[in-house]
Parts: sequence; structure tokens; C-alpha cells
Amino acid sequence: MLLTAINKNGDAIRLGVHLSRFQLTELKRQESFHCPVCGGALYLKIGRKKIPHFAHQKATNCLEHFERESEYHMLGKLQLFDALEQTGVKPTLEPYFHTIKQRPDICFSYGTKLYAVEFQCSTIPEEIFIKRTEQYQQQGITPVWILGGNRLKRKSANTVSLSGFDYLFLSDRGDFHIPYYCPSTTRLIFLQNPHPISTTKALLSLSIYALSALTVLKIVSHIHQPSPLENSWREMVEKYKREYSYFQGRRKDPILMELYQNHLPFHLLPAVIGLPVTFAFFIETSPIVWQAYLYLDVFQHRLKGQIVTFQQAYQSFKIRVRKRQIRLRVLPLVMEGNASLAVMDYLCLICELGYLKKVGTSSFQVVKEMNSPVSSDEFSKVSKEFYESYSNLLGKRLMK
Repeated sequence: MLLTAINKNGDAIRLGVHLSRFQLTELKRQESFHCPVCGGALYLKIGRKKIPHFAHQKATNCLEHFERESEYHMLGKLQLFDALEQTGVKPTLEPYFHTIKQRPDICFSYGTKLYAVEFQCSTIPEEIFIKRTEQYQQQGITPVWILGGNRLKRKSANTVSLSGFDYLFLSDRGDFHIPYYCPSTTRLIFLQNPHPISTTKALLSLSIYALSALTVLKIVSHIHQPSPLENSWREMVEKYKREYSYFQGRRKDPILMELYQNHLPFHLLPAVIGLPVTFAFFIETSPIVWQAYLYLDVFQHRLKGQIVTFQQAYQSFKIRVRKRQIRLRVLPLVMEGNASLAVMDYLCLICELGYLKKVGTSSFQVVKEMNSPVSSDEFSKVSKEFYESYSNLLGKRLMK
């Protein structure tokens, strides 16, 4: 279904939210329409249930024929177009770029850049998402991918469930954020600075705006002050540690087996395992798990005064990745950062917590050994003291 067609004079005809039923009827009576992609004949459908749109008169192999847009998608696209038009940027609805054979929902210029808005309400293969993104970037176009609000799975005030597909939309234009738009409520939702707890669950801040308050800057470079999250982080990490061992199918889980061999119960892992670090979203595996591997490989037997290097830590991390015990994410819209920076940030945070001291560009000396509690009572006591002592520091980290 299309909202844009070419008339007999070669001019673009775009259906908008402001056209009345009478205007649409007159347009249909006076004009003939052709597909901007394949040139095939189109007809204008003016129903009472669906949004007016163009459709091919005959079966075709045109790429538009295979992109079945829902009513929800078309309405959202029109609303976003109309809102951008109100800002004065002169957007174009459904432009077609012949060189890359792509048709974004909306295109507009701002400053010296050209932006392509893709409002995505259904799942598409990751390779297609990445290919489209790279094609836009190769043409000097900045892609702005926005998820349909019907995909947002909110678990609590600051907790959401994010699939691997959802994470593809993570952008670093401004702060780290995933944008959503819901045409039913006309609300833009930005999930800011997601800190993964598990493969799918993340702690984050949410900013919600009425579409009428849309500015171009919110779209091209979103920045907003996040909420304090340190108490929620502690609760979620400790709950994850308690419950992980009891999940069905985890008997042969490699981290549990390795911890068992080292006489370390998962629920008694020290508080320094499960810390919020920058760029952790590049790692699909839970931070509690990948930091537990670093503890086993690097810190468990290190004594006070001994040296740990970033190269040692990252090498052990990469070995776990090769063994598929740690999994990484591809984030095509995040221009800077990678998993190695998450590992380095973890070492730097441990320094700030007083366990390590930086003695070189990438070398650290053990100041305090990372001992694991031996009982639930000791864990509760040590964990409480840890979070009370470092609440402000962790709070600042969660706001990055």
C-alpha cells in the first residue's frame, strides 16, 4: 500500500491527513496514477475503514507489492510527516532513491544533513535492517529508525523487555536511546541509556512526548536528563543472582557448571559482579554472567599487590566469545563504541570502587581482593554495605 503516486504529468501526488473525502474523490476522478517505483498503474482506494491509499491495479513483482503496511503503520507515518511539516523542515513522504532502491517513509533535510525516517512496526530480518542502514549511510543519508509503539514491552516504570531486533534501533545521536512512536496515543517514547540486566531485560529511563511537542532536534539528536536508577539496579541484580540457578534447563549452563567446580554458588557472587558499565549493550550476555567469567579467569586468584592488565582481561573475554559462552550484539546505528570498551570501563569502575588501582595506561594493581561471601547472611550484609557505600557512584554510572 502506498501513500505516494505519480500522476500523468509526472508530479508526485501525496495523500495526507488533511485531505477530505470529497477532495480524495475529486482527485480520483480527475487523475490517473502510477507507481513511483515500477511505473505500474495504481488506483486510489477510498474506503471507510482503512486509510485512503494507492494500490497496484495488477499483480506485480514491484518491491512495494511485498511490503504490506498495516493501518497502524500508515497512520503513524502520516502523523509523523504532518508533525515534521509543522516544524518547517519541508519533509517528503515516501521518496524513492533509485540508486539504492530504497523508499523510506519520510525524508527531510536539517542543517547540512539529509535524514531518512523508517517507521518500523513489524520485525524484519537483521541482515535487511543492516543492509538498508548501510545503503543510506553510503549515500550520505542519516537513517532514523523508529519502532512502532505497539512493540514496547514495559515491565515496570523503568524496566522493559527488549528483543535482539529492538536493540538494532539503539542510536547514539545525542544520548543512547531507542525511539518509539504510537499513532493510537500520538506519543513519542524514548528509551534512554539502557543498562542490560539479562539478554532481554534492561533498566533505563523513559521520556514521553506528545506529538504536538515534536521538534526536529528530538528526532535527530535526542538528549534528556535520565532518572536515578541505583535502587532498582540493586534489586534487579540480586533477584537475577537468586533466580538464575533455578531456571529450568540451566543444569548444563556453562557458567553454573564452572562456578560449581570452583565451589562458588551463583547467588553468592560478590557485589562487584553485576555492575552497570558503559557500552554493556554491545554484549548480549547478561553483565552478571560475563563479569562472572572475568572473575573466574582474572580476579579469583589474584592477591593484593598483583597486577592485572586490560589485555589479559580482554583476551579471556574474547576466548569466552569464541566458545560462545559470551555473545555480542551488532548495533548498526551506534557509531562509536564496542564490547572492548565495556570491559575497560568495568576495570575502571572496579578502580573507583577501591578494588584496583591504575598503575599504567592499561595496567591495574589489586588493592582489595574480591572475596565471595560464604553464606546468604554474609551476602546480605556485605551487599548492603557495598550499595550504601557506593550508591552515588553507581547512580552516576546508571545515568550515563
